[in-house]
Amino acid sequence: MFLKYIMGKTRKSLLKKKRTKKRGYRGKSPKRTKKTRKKRTIKKNNVVKKKARRTWSPHHEFKPKYINLKGKRVMDNPADYDLEVKKSKIHGYGLFTKIPFKKDQAICPYNHLKSQVMDWNKFIKKYGEDFRFTYSLKAFGNNKIINQKKNRNFVAFTNDNRPYHNVYLAKRGLKARRNIKAGEELTLSYPHYDPKGLASF
Repeated sequence: MFLKYIMGKTRKSLLKKKRTKKRGYRGKSPKRTKKTRKKRTIKKNNVVKKKARRTWSPHHEFKPKYINLKGKRVMDNPADYDLEVKKSKIHGYGLFTKIPFKKDQAICPYNHLKSQVMDWNKFIKKYGEDFRFTYSLKAFGNNKIINQKKNRNFVAFTNDNRPYHNVYLAKRGLKARRNIKAGEELTLSYPHYDPKGLASF
């Protein structure tokens, strides 16, 4: 009797195994350990960083974020565009990139307030030929100029490094003149800036 009982149990267990193989496993789900919980929370907490918008339309309304940068008050943050301001081998402080850029790739916009856009003739009457901290819009068929003599953006930290400059002003922002590596200083050629003509665009 005892042998029959054991044999019956083994047959039942074999039949159960065959059924589970055919149907697939329907047992209890494995217990969540601390490690699995941590992995799931990390995935939830990992927020995908938005790509920096490096170009703006003429109708974009810029909202300033005033910060103190190396003793200067600027109205935008270079960190928003993967850039930073630090000591330069050329002169004082300079603008550096944290990421690489390809030739003609947009780097950052020339942020400005609407109140900074002046009529060309009014600017000449007030400041004469002093075009420091300005951005001419004449190249775009507009007889106006952006005046940033008081409130400046971080582009003002860009040093002059002619003829080895690696960026240029175009379409209301900075663009790469050649392939630029991460960690390089961004430099312009200021004498090439021709506010009356098209040479700088």
